[in-house]
Amino acid sequence: MRARVLLTSLPIFFLVLTAYALVGSAQVSTPCDLTLVRACVHLRDDSQLLPTTPAPTRRLPVLFVHGHNFNSDQDTDFNYQKNWQDATRVSFKPTLELSGNAGLDIEDYYIRFQDQSRSISEDATDISDAIDLILHRHDPNYAYPYVSGQTTNVKVVIIAYSKGTLSSRLYLKSLQTNLTGMPPPRPGFNPISEFIALAPPNHGIATAFGTTCAAQQMMNGRSALTCRQFGQFGTPSPASCGSFPSGGLDFITNLNTPDEAPGSRPATNNSGVATPPTQGILYVTIFADASNPDFVGGMNPPNPNTCLSRPMAANQSANALNIPVAIAGAGETEVHGNTPHTPLVICKALFAAVHHRSPATENCSLAANATDAPIVPPPARATAVLSLDFSGSMSVPACPSCATRAVLLKDAVELFVQLWSAVSVPSDRIGVNYFRTNIDDTFNVGGDSTPLLLNAGDDVITSVSSQTPSNNTAMGGGIKRAIQTLNGLSDTPIRRVVLFTDGMQNVNPMVGHQGNQLVISDEAGRPNSNVPGSPALVLDTSGGISIDTIGIGVGEDFVGLLQEIASATGGRTWPTADPAFDLRRFFVEELINALKGFSPQLVAYRHGTLTPRGSNESFSIENGAKKLVLKVSCRHGNTVDFSVDRNGVDVTSAGRFINGAFYKIFVIDFGARTQINSRGTWRVNIKGKASTEYEAAAIVDSETVRYDAFFDQQRPRVGNPLELVVRLASGVKSVSRNARVTVTLSHPGISLDRVLNDIKREELRSFESNLSIKEQKQLALSQNAKRWNQLKTRSEQLIVRANDKGEFRARIQPRIPGIYTAVVTLDGLDDRIGRFSRTVTAITVVRSAR
Repeated sequence: MRARVLLTSLPIFFLVLTAYALVGSAQVSTPCDLTLVRACVHLRDDSQLLPTTPAPTRRLPVLFVHGHNFNSDQDTDFNYQKNWQDATRVSFKPTLELSGNAGLDIEDYYIRFQDQSRSISEDATDISDAIDLILHRHDPNYAYPYVSGQTTNVKVVIIAYSKGTLSSRLYLKSLQTNLTGMPPPRPGFNPISEFIALAPPNHGIATAFGTTCAAQQMMNGRSALTCRQFGQFGTPSPASCGSFPSGGLDFITNLNTPDEAPGSRPATNNSGVATPPTQGILYVTIFADASNPDFVGGMNPPNPNTCLSRPMAANQSANALNIPVAIAGAGETEVHGNTPHTPLVICKALFAAVHHRSPATENCSLAANATDAPIVPPPARATAVLSLDFSGSMSVPACPSCATRAVLLKDAVELFVQLWSAVSVPSDRIGVNYFRTNIDDTFNVGGDSTPLLLNAGDDVITSVSSQTPSNNTAMGGGIKRAIQTLNGLSDTPIRRVVLFTDGMQNVNPMVGHQGNQLVISDEAGRPNSNVPGSPALVLDTSGGISIDTIGIGVGEDFVGLLQEIASATGGRTWPTADPAFDLRRFFVEELINALKGFSPQLVAYRHGTLTPRGSNESFSIENGAKKLVLKVSCRHGNTVDFSVDRNGVDVTSAGRFINGAFYKIFVIDFGARTQINSRGTWRVNIKGKASTEYEAAAIVDSETVRYDAFFDQQRPRVGNPLELVVRLASGVKSVSRNARVTVTLSHPGISLDRVLNDIKREELRSFESNLSIKEQKQLALSQNAKRWNQLKTRSEQLIVRANDKGEFRARIQPRIPGIYTAVVTLDGLDDRIGRFSRTVTAITVVRSAR
């Protein structure tokens, strides 16, 4: 009976594929010019991908590989459009174009195979070329055509359908195995993070006919009825395609041997945690379940077993994920055709692509038998909990002529939130707590203590602005509560506590040393807050939560502790004795650091004073940026306005503005809707009252440039040499020849103790109980202009030298303890992206000599 079904149904299989292939076909496609490339690859707007195509505007590259076109040997009706882009039914491309899916950040590519009769190995070679083109576009330092030995950090997701899954698997096999007629293997190189196979004929199809190389390959070179090789005992003569991988005989057998998922990674490790793409390729196979089967088979071999266990869609590798899904359709062929247009299939495929983990339990909140395109949950990126000091000392003026520390903090936080909103993705989250004698962690939006920034930015600003300084400093409790909040968000790649404080802790639980560890616990004799010190909490990197510290103060013990907290948890520290000058910049740099590993980067941060005719600031922006943010702010009570031009042409109307009482932020997205290229000289033309002091900054959303600066010792001391290390790369290549690095070092000019010794007891005011005399003296510094000026830092330009490791280094010989701040400016030239600039601040606390 089974043989009879195969004999009578499979000619119909070819005919029905012809019928459904025509549905919704656009019948129009941009012709491919194959003089410079081998593969015909289309972008979302249907233009062709070429080596000269401008940089992408979205982060995650996904290559869609279509199935076999039984309707046209030369693909005259464009199967890639029918499989992936059909606007008359639910399809992948229209789903990606929904505003609700913008947060997926997928840059989609669609390969087209014109000759449907040729060997699958030819398609696989095209896929290899397509991947190289995509890597070159996302990393300009990755050369095209491929250069042996080169590598990149970019990873591509492949989503393939039907026969396209075999072409893709052959390409993946060729990365590790020498296959005749295909590009040579690339040992140790794996540019694919996930391979998602839809309705794959992993074990061949059970048809009675096969007259082309591709058809015979899908049948493993054997007739379904007798399992004989083609050409034997009345079976059709085999196509002259040669041996594996070109020919059909034992094609499936060889493809599946020794493993059906070469280079794969398990979905989870032994602890049940999802494995990262750096550990290999995640193979995800999605196919029709047994309730309404597909002709490519399902989870198990057919019963009774037919020729070589075909058909069977499941990938039998131990690492592969096999996910059966209910697919609608009247018969096996219609089920097959409906698979890439089924909402749940699209949901699971895109979820796996952007989350880099199993989509088995994800349904995108789709109802059973849903017919609407899914909105796929975007991947979590970053959650930050601000832990802010509003103890009594925050009512101290920040300098003799300045507003209070609390006012400066509120302004800095408002700018931080607004700038983060300008570069955020929909999944970014924010929370806040406040510490005085007790910790106030009641902030929430709709019961969520870390709501989406998209919904809660204004709420955070309002909450912070309503705070008033009072009481003591329970810093350890603020940190502990923030960590407890973040512990519930383990699937978020970036989890940070942003700690701001202006003085030494004096309420339990305290941050202190226990052996070689920093621990939050109770100290005897200290007053208690509303956060228990037990159990003690060790501050280290094991929990995946970093603590970045921003502090106002000069005391060695205080700023040293902040540096140790940051260092122990993988964070950074920004202490300052001059918050009126530094604080806003430090919160901007905190934002850049918090999103490190993604793409917002600080081009420049400058201070200026308006002239009667106004002022302007210019920034060199490279090609390929996704977004540019320009910020101008001033002191409260003043106002500024500005316009924007690029290469002398006004582009103000091309962006949008975020307006505040003391700032204005310009945001422009570069993409299909904006015909303006990012590359060029961008200038802000600032207007306002003459003599108004302003701060101007440029932030660019760009992935190509990588940079950092840091001091090479964690606990430097006076008298010991200290080196500043600067690293700069474009793509994966270090940049030194075409780069200029300038460093301005600010450091103490006088010992703090010398200044404190001159302060008399009658000058002291107690803003908090439990403050020591030394701490009260430190607070008195900002209330006396003479002593304040004594503490002004000294500045000098450092001589920076490049080494053979692609680094720039400068040596320092600290002579006075205190805060050493290096403002690093990097200017470079890259053949692909043009001129670029970046700035970063490196800070360390130099301790007294032993």
